[in-house]
Amino acid sequence: SLDNISTQFDFGNLSFAVTQASVEYQEFGGVNNFAVNGGSPIELLSLSSLPANIAPGITALVDDGVIMLSAADGFGISNFIIGGQELGIDNITAVPEPSLLVLVTVGGLLAVRRSCGRRAAS
Repeated sequence: SLDNISTQFDFGNLSFAVTQASVEYQEFGGVNNFAVNGGSPIELLSLSSLPANIAPGITALVDDGVIMLSAADGFGISNFIIGGQELGIDNITAVPEPSLLVLVTVGGLLAVRRSCGRRAAS
């Protein structure tokens, strides 16, 4: 519960570049604020009124209590600020760029294949 405070989520020290981030929220009244990548906070009566182009190269989609941030090619999400007078948040998720997911998947498959090959040879 964020009552009359804001909090910043900083993805700068993660081992991957964040291209998508989401946060679930519940509003109970009052003014809210939101900012991405060090931009000036936007004050809103409802987070559902967030502008689609929330920051350079970053879009925001708000649907049924979830804010989804997406970065265009060549951009990333380094941080965001959220706060409000009577606001609850939950489940903050950061997603790496798609090419990193492919590399991790391929690496995992190779490790499983190698492990299975060793068992068969025993």
